[in-house]
Amino acid sequence: MQSKLLNGEQALAYGAWAAGVSVVTGYPGSPSSEVVEHLMAISAPDEVHIQWSANEKVALETALGASLAGHRALVCMKSVGFNIALDPVMTANLTGVNGGLVILVGDDPGAWASQNEQDSRYLAAFAELPLLEPAWPAEGAAIMCAAFHLSQEVQLPVVVRETRDFSWERGMVPPLVRASPRGAELALRGPRWVSLPFNVVA
Repeated sequence: MQSKLLNGEQALAYGAWAAGVSVVTGYPGSPSSEVVEHLMAISAPDEVHIQWSANEKVALETALGASLAGHRALVCMKSVGFNIALDPVMTANLTGVNGGLVILVGDDPGAWASQNEQDSRYLAAFAELPLLEPAWPAEGAAIMCAAFHLSQEVQLPVVVRETRDFSWERGMVPPLVRASPRGAELALRGPRWVSLPFNVVA
């Protein structure tokens, strides 16, 4: 196996594949769309379930369900879509996850291809979720792997932030080996996954 010349989004996809992601959802938007498209190109049809969703909220809820069932799941969206997904994010940060859930958010400094300019680091902090941000492609692949491990360790969604400039950056990414696609066993823990008044404070 040899190192590969990849751009930032391809490197993120490669890292997710190597981490054993088995469910990928998203809503089209730049940056972040190419991550989904590259995963379609590098994974076998029976390796990863990939789907475009009706919107970012649906994409997040689908990925969250897969994670609760024990699968590693990735949801891809751009900054303005993070607003749409915020409703389920603000309960998933309380109930937690199981198989590892990574939320990839593509920010667009300067709003060159967006309705507005947003910095998703503030929303991740508001939701009290860990956020990782790579600086070059090889680090992007490594950080994506680390994000899935961290998500399972702390049992919370982990946000990975990319910017438009990172998505265009190109660099050599060392070879990676795909991990087991099963992140965890299904955990039936009574009200653990229920975000209702009787449970939310605890």
